[in-house]
Amino acid sequence: MKKVVLMAFLGAFAVGAPPIKGGERIAVRVSPAVAMEPAYLTIRTSVEPSDENRKLTVTVESEEYSSSSDIPLEGRNAARLNVVEVRDVPSGLYEIVSGTYTECCGVASDFSLPNERQRFVSLAVDPQWNSATMTFIGQDAQTVFSILPCPAGSAVPFRLNFGSIVSNSITFHADPAPLPDAMFWVYWITNSTNSLQINGTFGVIQQNCVDAPTRFMHSDVVAVLVPPLKMRVTEVSESGATLFVQGHANWTTVVQASTDLVLWTGISTNVLPDAICPECSYILVRDPAATNTVHRYYRCFQTL
Repeated sequence: MKKVVLMAFLGAFAVGAPPIKGGERIAVRVSPAVAMEPAYLTIRTSVEPSDENRKLTVTVESEEYSSSSDIPLEGRNAARLNVVEVRDVPSGLYEIVSGTYTECCGVASDFSLPNERQRFVSLAVDPQWNSATMTFIGQDAQTVFSILPCPAGSAVPFRLNFGSIVSNSITFHADPAPLPDAMFWVYWITNSTNSLQINGTFGVIQQNCVDAPTRFMHSDVVAVLVPPLKMRVTEVSESGATLFVQGHANWTTVVQASTDLVLWTGISTNVLPDAICPECSYILVRDPAATNTVHRYYRCFQTL
């Protein structure tokens, strides 16, 4: 989890502009001033109503994050106080909690989500290029969901690249490629607090295929962010090191240790117990071997 210091400025574009000159920076109030990724900001600014003021541009920037939105102003009828919410769409693993997957246009089939083949969504956001990649993953949190288009050939992984990020939404769009790989897709993701809503269609242009699906659709899919594992050393004594590991309840948690960051050895494998909230579960892991080394490194991961 990275610390993100975000700065915001707003520009009101105008001609003549008695209250504000076009493109001029104006005073704003941003809360919180410092946020941990993912960031959720509330921006408040006062703009005097005027026929000359027609658009407000909100820009949020940091070293690794940038977002910009245009807000139309209704001239003299515009509100004086403008409140804008900016939400960062965080990378990570999201667990599907509801939705529908449909294969159609040959023999149609509807599938309720989640299921064994589609249990998670992996979202990778690249803030430098303002793009994203989305992948549907199975129940083991590793196997990529794939489709088998007609005519029979290699399975196509359900991975969408080059998503365009605008404020708190992502659009994936690809026009049909030339034959024989004539695939296309249009998907939309909207983000609320630590959750995604996903809708879209993945299509294949097929020839000489009977009763084979050509459209693969997700409708009203809701996926919630799986909190990342947290681990820290809480005690070092003559008996070794004690680690505090916190993660998702009822998931298998593996802790490994290394002296050189190359060779890793498992020191603990446990299923995290039930807790008041799914992400509140934790265990204490003791590592007696920590007393015999100069340097000791730890890493952990979870699986279902």
